[in-house]
Amino acid sequence: MNPARAQDAGRIPFQEETILNIDERTVNSKADFIFFLNELSKNYKNSPDEWKTKKLGAFFEAMAGWVEEREAYYQTNNMKEPSDINWSFIANMFLAAKIYE
Repeated sequence: MNPARAQDAGRIPFQEETILNIDERTVNSKADFIFFLNELSKNYKNSPDEWKTKKLGAFFEAMAGWVEEREAYYQTNNMKEPSDINWSFIANMFLAAKIYE
């Protein structure tokens, strides 16, 4: 995975500030996803001012809102929306993280 600034990768972010220094479109494997999550965690710790959603409950609400309206994100960024999302796996991942140490 090649970490790239969102602007440099041509991505149009929802907000004007840079959210992360990697392009989520480069996440194509388990290793990429683990790297992405670790970078996201580091960004939260090192740049908390970039995060509008600072509490976990509000984070989940924001995520649900984004999922509900995700079509606009893909249209704005001229990206094809994935059709093969494994929603059950994503739900399982969040439930497992709730108890995993």
